[in-house]
Amino acid sequence: MDIETDEDALRASLYPITKHFGASQNEITELIVKLSLTQQDLLVFGKVDGQVPEDIVKRNGIAYIEGWDSFAEIGTSFERFYFYFPILFFFIFIILSLFSNL
Repeated sequence: MDIETDEDALRASLYPITKHFGASQNEITELIVKLSLTQQDLLVFGKVDGQVPEDIVKRNGIAYIEGWDSFAEIGTSFERFYFYFPILFFFIFIILSLFSNL
């Protein structure tokens, strides 16, 4: 098998997996290759309906591919306060105890 393009290399790498599908091997291989190329166009290049955006920043799926989102940063924003949490809970407990006796 001659490997001339990236798509050919992908097909060759899929062979050990798709060979188990028998007569459907070629169809399944082509489906996976087409899906991979579509995802590459959308998530890497930001191409939608064949149109590439003028400015790729925030118009592709790199954050999605990396697994990063804004909510992942919320926990790290409070890391410096973790030391104070036990102290804070202690004072809240004391204050609640004082007011519960009123």
